[in-house]
Amino acid sequence: MKLSPWVLRKLEQFINGEDEVMPTKCGKDLIALFNAVGTKDVYEQGMPEGLSRTQYTRKQLTEINGTIKLQNRLELLVSPAWFDVQMPIAAAIKKMNTVLMMDGFRFEEIDILIK
Repeated sequence: MKLSPWVLRKLEQFINGEDEVMPTKCGKDLIALFNAVGTKDVYEQGMPEGLSRTQYTRKQLTEINGTIKLQNRLELLVSPAWFDVQMPIAAAIKKMNTVLMMDGFRFEEIDILIK
C-alpha cells in the first residue's frame, strides 16, 4: 500500500486525532499504535528524538509507506481495541475513505464468523 504525500498528510490528522471523528492520541498512545506494527520506540518524558506528535506520526508513516505495515497500522487505527467507544467508528471510516480513495484505496467492512 503506497500513498501519496497529500494522503499521508491528511492521515496524520486522523491518526493524531486532529479531526472531530477521531479520538485525540497523546504521545504514549501514538507510540503504542506504531509499536503494534513493529516500531520499537519508548516514550520517556516526551516523544523520541524530541519530535512533536505530528513530526513523529509523519516520520513513521513515511517509513512504512509502501509496505503492509501501513495497511496494518490503518486497520488498527479503526479497530475497537484502539478506538474511543464514545465516537462512532463508522463515521471515522467514512471520512478516512474520502481521503484514501484519492489514491485508490478504501476500508471495507468484512464479516468474519468464528466457529
